[in-house]
Amino acid sequence: MPTQGLDSLSAKLARIPGSVQAAVKGADDHNATDFMQQVEARIPRAKPEDHEGARPEHLVQTLAKSDGPGPMAVTVSIGGPEAPYPMHLEGGHMAKNGRHVQGEPFWFPTLRINKRRFQSRRASAVRAALKALCIGGAR
Repeated sequence: MPTQGLDSLSAKLARIPGSVQAAVKGADDHNATDFMQQVEARIPRAKPEDHEGARPEHLVQTLAKSDGPGPMAVTVSIGGPEAPYPMHLEGGHMAKNGRHVQGEPFWFPTLRINKRRFQSRRASAVRAALKALCIGGAR
């Protein structure tokens, strides 16, 4: 089922001035960088005794920031094709030896803690860009 009103939304987003789009993109880029740094500090570290001989690629190495699907979007991801998002670390899991491994939430708590600050940063950037546009700044 296609999303209703997507064409209307796309038309409205296309009418947003370039300076406002750039401000939103800059704020979201700053938000993504902050989020990545905080997640990197909270990622559970692998212990040598958890792995028999081979040490897996660490999740910190899979953190990535990229442009999102839209002109103003920035995406932060973790994992990859070889190591998808580690939900078993967030919620806990059973190890190969049958021992229960307690969950160590790091992704969603970090997002939840920072959500209001990230929204405020984006809103401030939009306000500043709109004020500059109203005063007669560049489009």
